[in-house]
Amino acid sequence: MEEEFIEECWFIYGVRIKNYFYGFYKYHSAGSSGHVEFDWKQAMNPMLIGWIHTHPNGFGPRPSSMDNSTMAGWVRGKARPLICGILCDDFEGWYDYYRASNGEIVNRKVVAEHTSKFVWGRYNEIC
Repeated sequence: MEEEFIEECWFIYGVRIKNYFYGFYKYHSAGSSGHVEFDWKQAMNPMLIGWIHTHPNGFGPRPSSMDNSTMAGWVRGKARPLICGILCDDFEGWYDYYRASNGEIVNRKVVAEHTSKFVWGRYNEIC
């Protein structure tokens, strides 16, 4: 019998300065694939710069269509760019979601490093 995948998620609180971001993980939550419950009050914290979550093995550390849709909604709702980290298969992917000049929400891969508590990274352009 195949074991059900448990998706995990952590909020990232921190700052964005020019084309760098610095943050720390807080408020771990878990759920089924594609669905994670969390405290909405924590999501509305003005220090929220994004989140990191897991993908099932074999999927890869790339944004899914659900990730793109979810991140677009949050970027619109918070009216600012957000970071999305994805952990999968011992690999990771980091993406910055932002509103492009044409109004569309897009993402770009970013260079990031992290420990069990902190993350920092950069992207090539200021948005």
